[in-house]
Amino acid sequence: MNTHSHPDGDIILRSLQGTLFPLHSYTLRTTSGLFRTIFTLPQPCSPPPTPIIIPIYEPTSLLTQFLPLLTGRPSPKALHTLDLGTLTRLLVIAEKWDAPGPITYIRNVINGSHFIDQHVFFPYSPFRSVFSPEEDEFDEECTDEYLGPLTGFFRTDPVRVYVLSRHFRWRAEAERAAVSLLALSEEEVERRWVDVREGRLSRFEESAEEEEGEGEDATMFMVTNRAWDSLVELRRRRCGRFKELIDSQERFTAGNNPNNACIRCSTKLDNTSWTELKSAMMAELESRPLGDTVLAAMAVPAGAASTGRRSEGEAWHELVSCFQAQCPVKGCGAANYDPLATIKQIRKCVKELPWRVGWDEDI
Repeated sequence: MNTHSHPDGDIILRSLQGTLFPLHSYTLRTTSGLFRTIFTLPQPCSPPPTPIIIPIYEPTSLLTQFLPLLTGRPSPKALHTLDLGTLTRLLVIAEKWDAPGPITYIRNVINGSHFIDQHVFFPYSPFRSVFSPEEDEFDEECTDEYLGPLTGFFRTDPVRVYVLSRHFRWRAEAERAAVSLLALSEEEVERRWVDVREGRLSRFEESAEEEEGEGEDATMFMVTNRAWDSLVELRRRRCGRFKELIDSQERFTAGNNPNNACIRCSTKLDNTSWTELKSAMMAELESRPLGDTVLAAMAVPAGAASTGRRSEGEAWHELVSCFQAQCPVKGCGAANYDPLATIKQIRKCVKELPWRVGWDEDI
């Protein structure tokens, strides 16, 4: 049995491994609802000659990280250097102890506000178009479009962040994690969900050395059917809404008009190329409901070459065929569709898709 180096206190917490953590009861009473309740119970008339030892069924490694969050002392390891599994186990202790302070600290590390100023999250706010709807030009210096806010744990372990956020009622973080999961196929999301539900550690934590009492993935106890249903519902709503928008004759007057006629010679036109492009966009969105790959395809100039494959920086062959479609009348050759106006509308359709995951208060 060894005593952890700490200022003297009238209470000693003993870990699973027998390490002793002396603390002042005042600190515990003011930072933990659990200990505040314990210390309101009838106490001896005179203080005991030696500190009271309270067994805490938590490993030394976690208490070493957690107790400084209560006392305000520096932790042996900075919170932002810990993996999500360790942060989760610290959150579980904070929840059991009814300690809101540590929960706030850990939440700030998970959502990234420990490093950057927080702002209202919107999934497409950092997007910058590389294809100008007003000008027929392609800016080669611009980069592809990615979701800047979806970094850190939101990118590496979005399922666990989502489950954690639902459990602790962190709506903003749950929405960000749900949006990140839209970048994955439904099969991949389900596979990761099952891993969490069955307690399998993530690939970022498998090699970590474990101490008695800390090898279990605490997230598995936070998984609910409602949380999963909300994810599936969000994907369905986005795909359903996108189909409604691209089938709208008000938005796509020419392509969705069964009597579409040439603007020059009034010859009835064949809308097959537009129908094929819609099918391609729907298939892409169903595979990756985030919609960023559809937006990226619209950023490639219509005249770019296509090999018929979905390669980054290449135009989709359906897109090329659609915008190369012309009136069949000899000597006319008017374009069936306006590429700039069509791309602008498609981008609007993607950005108007719902992205807020269902919440209990919304039921």
